[in-house]
Formats: sequence, structure tokens, C-alpha cells
Amino acid sequence: MQLGALRPLLLAGGAAGTLVRWLLGNGLDNQASNFPWGTFAVNIVGCVLLGYFLTGSPGTRRDALTIGFCGGLTTFSTLMVELIRKSESNQLGDAFVYLLLSLTLGIAAFLAGRRLAPARSGEQ
Repeated sequence: MQLGALRPLLLAGGAAGTLVRWLLGNGLDNQASNFPWGTFAVNIVGCVLLGYFLTGSPGTRRDALTIGFCGGLTTFSTLMVELIRKSESNQLGDAFVYLLLSLTLGIAAFLAGRRLAPARSGEQ
């Protein structure tokens, strides 16, 4: 499929992922906590889904779900802003824990998503 035909699927996936990020992020970030639970949650959920979709979804649908939905859902830029803010307010320990948890649990979540996905025919 050419990019022109894929654009509406990418846009729809991106819009849906962005909406889910906003809903989940706002719901969790409104909790009384110093930890950015909303960003953390959407990034970990996005890693699970990315692993699942990359492994279990074919062609065009895979692109719409991974590039579109997961791209709209996850947010590396907000993670960086939150890390910088913690660093600037001398919360270096919190920033380090947040980064370490995001990376290690993100990788583990991605691998879990791959294991949960049904194998596509002809692939292991």
C-alpha cells in the first residue's frame, strides 16, 4: 500500500492514541503524587501494545496500529520534560528512578506484548 492510501489510517490511529493518552494521563496525573504516573502508564501500555501489534498484526493494519495509535499514545517528549523539571528542582534521585523504571519496564512490557501476540502464519 502506498503512503497516500495509508495516511487516513495513520491519522485515525494517531488521533485515537492521542485521545487515549489524554484520558489516561489526565486521570492518573490528577492523583496526589510527585511521580508522573500518567506519562509512565501510557508509555508502558504503549510498549506492550507495540510489541503485540508488531508481532501479531499484518501489513497496513500493523502500520496504523504501531505508527498511528502507539505513536499517538506514547510520549517520549513529555518523559524528557518531566526528567528535566525534576533535575532542575534538584530531584535527581526521582529523575533517575523515573528514567530507569521507564526504560527497564518499557523493554519488559514490549517483550511481554510480543509474547502475548498470536504468531503470524509462517513466523516463529
